[in-house]
Amino acid sequence: MKHVVWIFLAFFAVPVFAQEWELPALYDVSGVVANDVLNVREAPTGSAPIVSSLRPNQTDIEVLHLSDDQRWARVALDEISGWASVSFLTRQPGQTHDQITRNMICSGTEPFWGLAFLPNSIVEYDDIIADGPTQMTEVRRNVAASRQSFPLVIQVQNGDKSAEIILTRQYCSDGMSDRDYGFAALFISDHTPYERRVLEGCCRLGN
Repeated sequence: MKHVVWIFLAFFAVPVFAQEWELPALYDVSGVVANDVLNVREAPTGSAPIVSSLRPNQTDIEVLHLSDDQRWARVALDEISGWASVSFLTRQPGQTHDQITRNMICSGTEPFWGLAFLPNSIVEYDDIIADGPTQMTEVRRNVAASRQSFPLVIQVQNGDKSAEIILTRQYCSDGMSDRDYGFAALFISDHTPYERRVLEGCCRLGN
């Protein structure tokens, strides 16, 4: 896991803004005929090598950012990232800040661990040494007083155990694949009565 630099600020509880979130966001392929594919290229140009492709009915594609000319979208796939034409991508409606942060999957290494944001304000944590996943209930959100409401601190609890999840909108790499991530995560938990565990990871949008 490549380390990310964390700048800790004072967080205050403020309303989460309801306007549509910008990027990263989820898109669907549109306008591609049934017997064709949407090419994903190494660079934002039609002459760049093809690194992957998207099906004509493919959905839930995470777009990280757009090229300078706004004609190409940086898309994150399973193990790689590449560029696809914006002309054949349609943004899914209704993606507010609150919705996208409740539709994330975060993971990291050293050790391998993961977080999944589930319905009803449930966050599920698992790691390579645990007996099984642990479900925690979200009890509070503290957001930065900015239009995009990041960094975001989420407090979760399971019985007498508590943890904090800090989400930051920034470039992140898992150090193992060629995939880019648009969010970084810091997971701080009560590992034992005498120790605080701090884990770093990256987050993606999706189910």
